[in-house]
Amino acid sequence: GTMVRKILEQLSPANQLIITLLELEDRSVKEIAELTGWSVPLVKVRAFRARAEMKKILQKMTPEQYL
Repeated sequence: GTMVRKILEQLSPANQLIITLLELEDRSVKEIAELTGWSVPLVKVRAFRARAEMKKILQKMTPEQYL
């Protein structure tokens, strides 16, 4: 929980939103498209980029930061 929050805090607002909806609230791509007004392909692209950004942040984090 807290580690996810730490990573989320470092994401851009759009990426925070998409990860929150997709991963934390378990919403579908179609639901997110309806909520945000983005197209389905755009939601998928943004989700992909958000996950890539999360991976980069994770790789930079030291083990102490996980706690």
